[in-house]
Amino acid sequence: MGTLKKLKRSKSITIGDISKVILTIDKLKKNGVLKTTNLGYFEIFPEIIENNQHKQAFCKNLYFYARQTQLIKKGETLDLINIEDNSLIALITAEGTTFLESEQK
Repeated sequence: MGTLKKLKRSKSITIGDISKVILTIDKLKKNGVLKTTNLGYFEIFPEIIENNQHKQAFCKNLYFYARQTQLIKKGETLDLINIEDNSLIALITAEGTTFLESEQK
């Protein structure tokens, strides 16, 4: 019975949620703070991630965007690269995100 209650409480994803993610990422691209490629990496200013309160969710949304726009294939890793110095910031998979730049400091 406990599992059934958890399923009832879980929030389903709506088309509005998906549209909001895509529009937000397109806005970042338009403003020049995010560059997307179909080579398995995105270039981004690290401040965008550092100043985000929900870093994991933001990275998950970037991965979702890359998958939905077919920039990466299922199971591939999305690398986030610093636009300024080309250092690796994070590795994103469907299971989660590994932040690397903060460990180097």
